[in-house]
Amino acid sequence: MIALTKENCDAEVREEKNLPVVVDFWGPQCVPCMGLMPHYHEMEKEFEGKVKFTSVDCSSNKRVAMGFRVMGLPTFLFWKDGVEVKRLSKDECTVESIRAEIEKLAQGKQ
Repeated sequence: MIALTKENCDAEVREEKNLPVVVDFWGPQCVPCMGLMPHYHEMEKEFEGKVKFTSVDCSSNKRVAMGFRVMGLPTFLFWKDGVEVKRLSKDECTVESIRAEIEKLAQGKQ
């Protein structure tokens, strides 16, 4: 899991051309975020080499979240070839919906 900061977020997400990228915006006080986290880590193992998994702790990286126009938690962004192709926010963020989008990225269907 790559922790994104203002120093590395462009290189790891916007400039990534080899693998699609998933970005998990979370916070330690966000109960739904913490509930999704173990599942997200499991998916990282499952899709290793097919999708790049990253995360942003919004409690310590507010500028990164603002740069991606994230207004609420949890939020997941899905990127391919430097372009955001899908965004899930708040109630849309379920284990099933996140997995479905990751599978689309892994299969090149985004």
